[in-house]
Amino acid sequence: MIEGVGFSSKSEVLYLGVRKKKIVNPNLKKTLDIPKGVVVLTTIGFNIRIKGFDILVKSIQSLMDSNRLKNDIIVLVIGISENSEDSNSLRQLIAEAGLNRKIMSLGIRNDINDILNISDIYLQPSRTEGLSLSIMEALNYSLPVIGTRVGGIPEIVHEGENGYLFEKENVEELADRIEILVNNREVREMMGRKSKVISSRFTLADGVEKLASIYHQTN
Repeated sequence: MIEGVGFSSKSEVLYLGVRKKKIVNPNLKKTLDIPKGVVVLTTIGFNIRIKGFDILVKSIQSLMDSNRLKNDIIVLVIGISENSEDSNSLRQLIAEAGLNRKIMSLGIRNDINDILNISDIYLQPSRTEGLSLSIMEALNYSLPVIGTRVGGIPEIVHEGENGYLFEKENVEELADRIEILVNNREVREMMGRKSKVISSRFTLADGVEKLASIYHQTN
């Protein structure tokens, strides 16, 4: 991500660290009234356009209209402030697409760890993105990730290994990737295991250790 922006060849990338938090509500699926066997897809973001939530709604609509999914799904959208303009716009998009029973906008939450714990797939359909902390947290929960080929996402989502990449704003390409993971539990689980391996690069302890190493090398 730092290529071509004037950094020295001696530059090193220091990744932010994440820490897996304690699960507070192991019965969250029941709390949210999500039936057993439903594949849970989660996305986190504060802005509809930047995070591509409109693209996601269109992709889910395409999948529903074409009846391509072998398993039932629910999409959890986290981070859009309740009663905001974005929240109203998102609810309108969902309603117009006839997806009120498929997409739940849960607003701003303080139980992200519990939500990721009940999730099966993490989605990041952003139009622009840095190095996504949300994705790094999803990796820590052994989730396969589908994200756009922008910013720092390809650094942590490796095509065909721990998830899939797609071109931003490409509704059908996103739908195709979702179809693969929803319909193939073995692929989800295999990619989830790879995500856990990749997440080991982003622990707080490793981040502190690397920072200390860089500091000692320059002194």
